[in-house]
Amino acid sequence: MCFTRDPSSGHSGVYGDYLENAQGEDVVAGIRNTLSLSDLERINKPVYDELRAIMRKLETHYRDMCDIEFTIERGKLWMLQTRVGKRTAAAAFRIATQLLGEKLITRDEALGRVTGDQLTQLMFPQFDAKADKELIARGMAASPGAAVGKIAFNNAQAVEAASEGVKTVLVRRETNPDDLPGMVAAEGVLTARGGKTSHAAVVARGMGKTCVCGAESLVIDEAAGTVTIGDLVLTADDTIAIDGQTGEIFRGEVPVTDSPVTTYLAEGLEAGIAAAGDDEGTRELVEPSTSSCPTPTRSAACECAPTPTPPSTPSVLSNSVPRASACAAPSTCSWVSAARSSSARSSPPPNPPSVRPRSTSSRSCRSRTSWRCSRLWTASR
Repeated sequence: MCFTRDPSSGHSGVYGDYLENAQGEDVVAGIRNTLSLSDLERINKPVYDELRAIMRKLETHYRDMCDIEFTIERGKLWMLQTRVGKRTAAAAFRIATQLLGEKLITRDEALGRVTGDQLTQLMFPQFDAKADKELIARGMAASPGAAVGKIAFNNAQAVEAASEGVKTVLVRRETNPDDLPGMVAAEGVLTARGGKTSHAAVVARGMGKTCVCGAESLVIDEAAGTVTIGDLVLTADDTIAIDGQTGEIFRGEVPVTDSPVTTYLAEGLEAGIAAAGDDEGTRELVEPSTSSCPTPTRSAACECAPTPTPPSTPSVLSNSVPRASACAAPSTCSWVSAARSSSARSSPPPNPPSVRPRSTSSRSCRSRTSWRCSRLWTASR
């Protein structure tokens, strides 16, 4: 399986999982640790180049990030299926901005591809970078966020703890559909196997849950109720913390702080940029681009002067706040600014403005002779 863009961050690149001498279920179920798609270039470069070309063609055709399944049999590439890929909130904003800049979608379509719920997910907490932490293992960052809780080895433990108000992290070798109740009840999910396309990763991203997959150093014995990492043995009485942004796993409680977006809403742009630190991926979600903004100032509302000619690659979100219509920041600037001016820290962000779908153009419909298209053209008039 592969994605035309990173489903966690939205950045362009080569993202996916590949296994030799295996079936598709082995990749999706997460029962085996996978190779990265870049390893395919080393194993079979002609097939890799062909796959990359097809990935680009599919994304251009569907005008969105695609989740693609393929197989290689006797040196020949076969495409099995494709669909619009699930993504994190940060990826949704970034992909919409990129596709707009690439002129694959319009501004209205870009606005329609991000929601208020996704803005809420950008407000997920994160670990305090200045806090003392005991790193015990690393895995693959599958779904961002910060989760702290006692270890739960199965659904029953996670659901029971949640009913008692106790936070947990579901720890499994790999997950399957039967683990959904435990994933819902837990604060986060940690697996010893699987990659970014495994069941745990895909479901956690869709639910907005923190997830770390493929932590190979974990030896999980559900029957004994233990997790062994080298000489360290953890039980259900122990607390762990997982960082879905970096894939790091810590022992014990780790202080959690507001996300830079939440800090921006409460304290302004400068505080949000300071909270983002040196993380460029986070900074670009908060910080307007001064190089593409008509004025050099960076205000909390990104109040770019309305008189200069707007830049060629405006912000995906700039139409949502009229006063920021000239801002070209590839960020959540406008929606976040509107939310900050009208709500306190504890208030949920506003839903994005509704976007009225554009009617099908008569020219494109007249070029077709199908009965369905004729009816659609008539209705659009």
